[in-house]
Amino acid sequence: MNYLIVLTYVFSFGIADCLWSQMNKQTSVFTTMLIRSMVTSLLFLVLTLLLFYFQKSESKALTVPIFLYAVVISIICYGGQLFYIRSLKHANIAVSVTLTTILSSFISLGISVVYFKEPLTAYTVGCLLIALTGVCVAANGFDIKEKPTYKTGLLFILIASICWGTGYTFIKDPIQALGIVHFSLVLEVTILVLNIGLFTRAGLNFSTIKAGYLSNRGLLLTLGSLIFLGTLFNSLSYVYFSIIALTVISKVGLIVPIVYATIVIKERLTIRQVVGIALTITGATTLAFSL
Repeated sequence: MNYLIVLTYVFSFGIADCLWSQMNKQTSVFTTMLIRSMVTSLLFLVLTLLLFYFQKSESKALTVPIFLYAVVISIICYGGQLFYIRSLKHANIAVSVTLTTILSSFISLGISVVYFKEPLTAYTVGCLLIALTGVCVAANGFDIKEKPTYKTGLLFILIASICWGTGYTFIKDPIQALGIVHFSLVLEVTILVLNIGLFTRAGLNFSTIKAGYLSNRGLLLTLGSLIFLGTLFNSLSYVYFSIIALTVISKVGLIVPIVYATIVIKERLTIRQVVGIALTITGATTLAFSL
């Protein structure tokens, strides 16, 4: 049952990533990011109010230091998303996905061992290396120098990896301090405020939001709902799994964009991708069944 929690957040984020790429072709990035965060924040606000109404709200003491800590971690996580999206303009998606996955995994691994004192065994490292090898093998079109501005892309990939590897590792502390739903609400409201700032700075206005929403209402609502599910179950997964275990098991999310490309975009599944998927699943499930 606990593994369903991880798979729910992994596949929710995976499907959302695929919708991101589709939305970016139809609507400006800032408009999509803003409307998405509005939908997700609203859903978390409704969930918080429902829990309060039914007197099942998480009884966690909210102090200024804890709140500020949660906001800082939220900003760091947001930085990962922002620089990852920016990297896609300077590097192809195979390079961005593969490098951010590998770099953020090792950053997260290092922090979990040094800061959280989680035990690291040769068996766990082996499972992670098998899963990451699968990610590399499955990557199609891995050409770092494909675009002239690839050096800028690599810089953004590095920044995104540091933000994600750090943010989604230290995220465990504010989740324990605030509770799953309350932290998720703080996270999404922080992202919403940051998106409003970027949206305004880009010179966009309410009519842009309205036009973007009306033209892609279904996709935007689906995207916001998927991020809601992914964020909720991602926070919940820290209750049942160590950070190291989540770092390895979450790699099964590689399957989602490949299946999406095969079914929706009608790309042909290659033998290399099949081998990569098999290696990734092998590394993730081998560790999962040993816990």
